[in-house]
Amino acid sequence: RDEFMYCGTTTGDVLQVALDRVMLRNLGPGKDLIKMHATASCEVPTGDVMVGGGDGSLAILKTAQESMAGNPKQMKKMAKLAECKVEGAITSISLDEVAGKTCSFYVGTAACNIYKVTYE
Repeated sequence: RDEFMYCGTTTGDVLQVALDRVMLRNLGPGKDLIKMHATASCEVPTGDVMVGGGDGSLAILKTAQESMAGNPKQMKKMAKLAECKVEGAITSISLDEVAGKTCSFYVGTAACNIYKVTYE
């Protein structure tokens, strides 16, 4: 059952919206935004989300809810766990296979390239 949806913005933010109450739960990635808009996303089997940018950047954002140390009611922003860059603006991300803690994705770009990306 889906609990959240992820929305990319033209400013490079990614919003995590709870589907049960249609309420903003979290956003990220903080100060280091996705460059040239968040253009594509795909959920990673760990529950995190992979997001592609218009500059070819690809990032995994941590989606687990963590409270701020000074204010337990305020949540930490979704942090980047890993990042890489490919040629061309990312247009699509699709999960390929999962083997233990390793998963691979196909990433399509506006430069007509298709990359197979592995995340461990």
